[in-house]
Amino acid sequence: MYPKETVEAAQGLLALAKELAKVSKDGLQLSDVVAVANAVQQEPLKTKLAMAQEGLDKVKEEIKDINLADGLSMLAVLGPELAELMQEIGKKA
Repeated sequence: MYPKETVEAAQGLLALAKELAKVSKDGLQLSDVVAVANAVQQEPLKTKLAMAQEGLDKVKEEIKDINLADGLSMLAVLGPELAELMQEIGKKA
């Protein structure tokens, strides 16, 4: 089992980064910031960020106890989301 709160926090950050990468194809503009602010208020990003924030106070404690098995489990969960972010960033170039 992986550290739940740590994974949810990472998922929230990855989702936010993916949204930012999606809208800032031609460099970061004020309109991109507005688009991300709007996306944050819509599903599914709204729920992901709420879940990420909900247990944020537990992340520091969870990180202290992460072992190799936890790290690999986290990688299995976060890997696809990280790949999606990298794909979105790749579309930019």
